[in-house]
Amino acid sequence: MSKRIFQTFTAGRTNSEAPASGTSVLVEAGWDRPLGWLFLNVERLDRVGGRDVETVFTNLERSDPGMTVEEIQQTLKDVVGHWPEEWMREVKEDRETRPGNDVSRYGLHDPIGLEKRLQQERESTSGLAGTIRTLHDDGRLNGSVDAIQTLFRLGILSDPERLRRAFVIVSTWERSGE
Repeated sequence: MSKRIFQTFTAGRTNSEAPASGTSVLVEAGWDRPLGWLFLNVERLDRVGGRDVETVFTNLERSDPGMTVEEIQQTLKDVVGHWPEEWMREVKEDRETRPGNDVSRYGLHDPIGLEKRLQQERESTSGLAGTIRTLHDDGRLNGSVDAIQTLFRLGILSDPERLRRAFVIVSTWERSGE
């Protein structure tokens, strides 16, 4: 089985089943060698320290679970709105080569960008800037549950470079009095 994985944020609802815009999700697709088909799973992420059990989409709930590349693209268009091009290229290659035991992790795919995401979260998440500052300066995760969950959803807890960028953004806000 091949598995191609990336984390992203939903771009917006195109149907009532899709998560709200800005929802953090984990997308996994690839070739299931024993079953002989492409698969797709989309899971909502919103708990600190692990994946949530809420499945947004899985091909196993379809009457015909095997998927084509075109069906994966349409489903992602409806549910997520975007994907890394290199990720999709690799899924297409999996259909042709039918590999086994191959995993690729693409990390966080965020077409909007961290600054805009933080700006959106700032209004509704008490103590967000202080939690980022403490984590950056002292390496301690100290803040409200909402602030910590926001850092998890935004990929800041798992990516030191994203934490550094978040700290720079927060410092800029504080210097400018925003």
